[in-house]
Amino acid sequence: MGLNALEDLVSNYDYAPRDLEKSHKALIDVSSFIEQEVIGKTPEETLPSLNILIFAIRAAISPSLILNGDAVSHLLDLLASVEEYRLALTHTADEAIGFDTFYTKRGDSGDPALPQEERTRLEKQIKDSSVQREVYVTIVGSLCRAHISHLLTSDPFDAIEFVAYMNHYFPWISSRQENSAPLHLRQNALSATEIQSIKETANDCRDDYRKVLNWAKKTKQKDQSLQDAFCGVRETDLIETTDFYADLSGLILDYLKTISKLNKDIHDIFPAST
Repeated sequence: MGLNALEDLVSNYDYAPRDLEKSHKALIDVSSFIEQEVIGKTPEETLPSLNILIFAIRAAISPSLILNGDAVSHLLDLLASVEEYRLALTHTADEAIGFDTFYTKRGDSGDPALPQEERTRLEKQIKDSSVQREVYVTIVGSLCRAHISHLLTSDPFDAIEFVAYMNHYFPWISSRQENSAPLHLRQNALSATEIQSIKETANDCRDDYRKVLNWAKKTKQKDQSLQDAFCGVRETDLIETTDFYADLSGLILDYLKTISKLNKDIHDIFPAST
């Protein structure tokens, strides 16, 4: 019952409310329901529905993107689950086109064929799949870099936490397996292009570290430790601006809208798959 009832709650949630007080109450109601009816009462291996995942992500990045370690790790995990849904939905669309092509070529009028409008919708989703995969990998890389930038400009700066997350996000830094996939990508098969993209993000993070380190060395007072000098830097000084975070949130929202559209198309055409 828990996840089914939660599905109903989030499906009716207004993401663009005119009444902010009413929206806030609705969010509290959802949170309370999760605590009372879902946590501890649902098998841990149960995958939440796409609508629940999207709700959780939108709640995590609105009104602002939170960049502490737990928040980013959870957000990456939620996004990986959404990407798995997207891959499965795209596979369904691809199979449907394949069967439709087979039956159409066979010319058996007794076999159902997809109406042209539905076939066109599915073909567009399949065509856009590579673009959406690229968007997903970009989001993952951007979130990792945003969190690393946040760590570099935190007061106090925690060098151990910084190194731990660099190794977590970019495992080849301390691994002999040069092309090992980061855990937050669920060990999905990465293309050479995707591996290169993540490596470039890792290099950007190391460049950010060098910038902050050089800045700290130059500005460090005579009796001041380098650790203390680190704490004076801010994103707007050396690394990123708040526009970066706003752009990242917008990119995530656009990605979610596209997946929602794909989900609707598949379920409109194949109601039995819902």
